[in-house]
Amino acid sequence: RGMAIAFTLNSIIETSRSILLICRHNVRDTYALSRTLFDATLNIGHYSIDSDLVQKAIKHASQKSFRDLFREVNLQNGTTINNISDIDNFPIPDGLKEAFNEFTNSKNKEIREWSPESKMNVFKKIHLISSEIDESIGNVLNFCLFSIYRHSSEVIHGTLFGSFFGLGFNLIDKTNNVKNPKEHEKYIYNMNAYLMHVLNLLLETSLKIVNQNYPIPDTLKSSRGYTNHLSKMATNSKTVD
Repeated sequence: RGMAIAFTLNSIIETSRSILLICRHNVRDTYALSRTLFDATLNIGHYSIDSDLVQKAIKHASQKSFRDLFREVNLQNGTTINNISDIDNFPIPDGLKEAFNEFTNSKNKEIREWSPESKMNVFKKIHLISSEIDESIGNVLNFCLFSIYRHSSEVIHGTLFGSFFGLGFNLIDKTNNVKNPKEHEKYIYNMNAYLMHVLNLLLETSLKIVNQNYPIPDTLKSSRGYTNHLSKMATNSKTVD
């Protein structure tokens, strides 16, 4: 569990740094990457709830790494090929073979989801974490979901709505549309100032989840200070010209 949480926290740190690098320049990418932070936090919650889910995640990672060794692309017709024909003839550890078979369906195709819980919709995932860990954590996750998920999904899938959102353009309420570079700069500032507040709540929540198994009171205290500071910044940004 400690290993799974630590690696996931490291990925959260990397993505957070990327968001800080681009937040002065655009909205679309910051929201797209925020979805990564949100999903990673949900996974940390799952690891904290059930050690069996940790084993599932490790098996999923092991067999996926193994499958990567045999993936090829036919440049003539553009098809993807997986050359694993008979796993039983491979001299590999029993644990890896077991993981491979566990994530292979009856049609000899890879099972993509890493756990039954990962197939849940996002609301059920939050409900599980809320009921097993703390209701207040679930409330923050629902707030972050409301603030991030809808728009980040549109951006990630490359929809026209996502493109409009990045530019501050609205087909219905045209009175508030961005009209020039200066207004676009203000739009980026205001949207990302609010997003920084949301993400800090999300990151603080991930620390609270970690705290369930690995107490970190001093880190939580520092995090609360940053959260209060960013909350004031987000509030003040609403009045920026």
